[in-house]
Amino acid sequence: MNAEQPERAGLARALTGALILILAFLAYGAAARFLRADGQGDFPVFHDAFRAVLDGADLYASGRGGYIYPPLFAVVFAPLGLLSQGHAAVVWTVLNAGLIFACLWITANEITRRFDAKIDKAVVPVVMLITFAVFADKLRSELRLGQTDMLVLLGMMLSLRWLDKRPILSGIVLGFIGHIKYQSLVVLPYLLIRRRWRALTSTIVSAAAFALSTAAVFGWDRNAEYLRRGVGGLVRLFGEPAVEGAANIFPITWIRSISVTSTLARFQEWADLPAWSLPAMVLVAAGAALAAVMLLYKARGCSLFLRRDRVYDMTSPRAHALVAIEWAGMITAVLVFGPQTTARHMVLLVPLVSMAAMLLVVPRPGIRRLPILAAIVFLLLAFVLPPGSGDDTPALHTWRAVGGISIATLTLLYITIAAALRWSASMPDTPDTAI
Repeated sequence: MNAEQPERAGLARALTGALILILAFLAYGAAARFLRADGQGDFPVFHDAFRAVLDGADLYASGRGGYIYPPLFAVVFAPLGLLSQGHAAVVWTVLNAGLIFACLWITANEITRRFDAKIDKAVVPVVMLITFAVFADKLRSELRLGQTDMLVLLGMMLSLRWLDKRPILSGIVLGFIGHIKYQSLVVLPYLLIRRRWRALTSTIVSAAAFALSTAAVFGWDRNAEYLRRGVGGLVRLFGEPAVEGAANIFPITWIRSISVTSTLARFQEWADLPAWSLPAMVLVAAGAALAAVMLLYKARGCSLFLRRDRVYDMTSPRAHALVAIEWAGMITAVLVFGPQTTARHMVLLVPLVSMAAMLLVVPRPGIRRLPILAAIVFLLLAFVLPPGSGDDTPALHTWRAVGGISIATLTLLYITIAAALRWSASMPDTPDTAI
């Protein structure tokens, strides 16, 4: 160990401790808020659902009728229904704070590991702090609302961590979080294209098993009804009449949704275009976004889809780095082109921002860090624009209507992919059994 290492290790511990203290402070504020005023945030909806499981009441008609997930989530966390709403919210807040730290830690470690960027012990904590700084306000909202995004993100990152050596476990995690956020199942076509047969099979089988498992609580008939109503609520996204008693999901044109898809849907509605024009516009926009990524890959002598295994060994360090790029890209694509994405959901961009932070922190020949920094700042500004506006002002509605956050997200995505591909091009193409 050289003389610098103890000092860097001390810095790493100090930065990690500082992040833990910040999260503890935010969690304390959120927990105190829940205790002062029951009914705040989204957690009361979950608590009502937990109580419905325990009492045998209608899950989707519980409380404010806002429960939208399949029944698995309510069953797993039903024990919280034994507590009062305020005390259950405190427990959930502590759990959520732990999930935030775990997500930041696992993501930073996995990204730096796959790019062989752990030059010293301080890299991971610095990447974590930069990522936290970008999402500080959104993570605060996660705690104050009592949301579930961190549980989903943790599952996504654990799945990535286990994808190579524990593919069955990776698929089981994906199958579970697919019962919280349907969008997480976007990984299925990726696993198919990449011929990750064990992970793919495990995801499909486990998702089906989790769906059937709640029959042990509700019985076969009621469980089937809950699954129908949970999935049936998705048709509300597209303005179609939902099945009776379906989950109450807002339509695709909801003003709080900042995705490109919602932006185009609002444009279609405003311009009174025919129904077929929306899927056509979304297809063109998504196709153009994908084509841009393919061009970036081609510039680095790599194919995004075809014959990758003929270009270099799929167990090489370079291949492992590319999987990290694509994993972050998939999550980003779901947010940008999903049928409903609010500003709060953008905390799921942690993998993309962590990768950008790594590229910013660790010097590498040929990597220009100024564009990366500018893109990170642009995204951070997009979260808080327009300045001085309240929650329902015309200026904020306009910013949401045009998908301003999605524009900033795509900017960061392309700049990060370009730099990460340049980095990966210098990595060995030969097998690496250590990963």
